[in-house]
Amino acid sequence: MRKLKILPEKNFIKKSKKHYLVWSYLLLVIALQVLMAIQTSSRGAKLSDLENSADTLLTEQQNLKSILVESSSITLLNQNAENFGYAKVDKTYFINVDNEFAALKNDQ
Repeated sequence: MRKLKILPEKNFIKKSKKHYLVWSYLLLVIALQVLMAIQTSSRGAKLSDLENSADTLLTEQQNLKSILVESSSITLLNQNAENFGYAKVDKTYFINVDNEFAALKNDQ
């Protein structure tokens, strides 16, 4: 029969401390990895929400630009002017500059 080797108490304690440190280090690394994964997924969700809101704002901007272009068209402005009572001028009068009507006189 074989004899079992019995390790001295000091080696057993040192070995268990090493195992304890290794396992605690591994648990710490795993815990940090899980926390980083959670943070990354939450930031991904926030980024997705921001992208959706950016798309919504771009669509709204395009709609507002088209409304602005339509509202500043000349035909629509003419229609609005007629609705408010402005009429197109039928006759245009010109003043001759040679007349003394609006001329500056020198009395010297």
